[in-house]
Amino acid sequence: MNRPLAQLFSTAALGLAFMLPASAAIVTTNTAVTGTGPLGQQWSATWTGSDAYGMGSDLTVGGDKLSYDFQHPGHAGMGVPGQTYVFSTTAQKNGNLSINVDLSSFAAWFQSYTTMSIWEGSTSNATELTGNTWGGVVSKTIDLDLTAGEAWGFMATGGNYDGTGILTGSFTVTAADVPEPASLALLGLGAAGMLARRRKKA
Repeated sequence: MNRPLAQLFSTAALGLAFMLPASAAIVTTNTAVTGTGPLGQQWSATWTGSDAYGMGSDLTVGGDKLSYDFQHPGHAGMGVPGQTYVFSTTAQKNGNLSINVDLSSFAAWFQSYTTMSIWEGSTSNATELTGNTWGGVVSKTIDLDLTAGEAWGFMATGGNYDGTGILTGSFTVTAADVPEPASLALLGLGAAGMLARRRKKA
């Protein structure tokens, strides 16, 4: 092979090496992020998925919000086959827990998908809450029947087959406005008083 042709092949191979990642499917599990989050409880957050560039994902637990942010430089034709984010906590007591959840996600990819779910006991027991919200907010009120110590939480999944991998989202969780027993007692006394007044007038 003559020298100019050899140099051409060498340059092409070098360019291809820079274009392609070292591995097309490094599966990564991050060290769990933990902290005090929604409802004043301890939460943990983990992610798994295909991350060919080894960049990782940002997870946040704090205040009323649980969020995830995966920024992948992408590679045409490979994309991000799948990312899974799991946020978990445990029930503080037996009984009903009513919560409000504001869901927001963004995944603008070719053939992209993203889902946001809530789970009880196991992530295999998950109920989908919404798909891609395109950065908007979808609000839900959810009633859970929990046993003290039972694991529960939220899960998000996403993926694509394009050259840009961006997946972001958040769960903002607050307790639903349910009257406390003392408030219910006061309402009951007020109703009884009004009923007694009506009877006197009659």
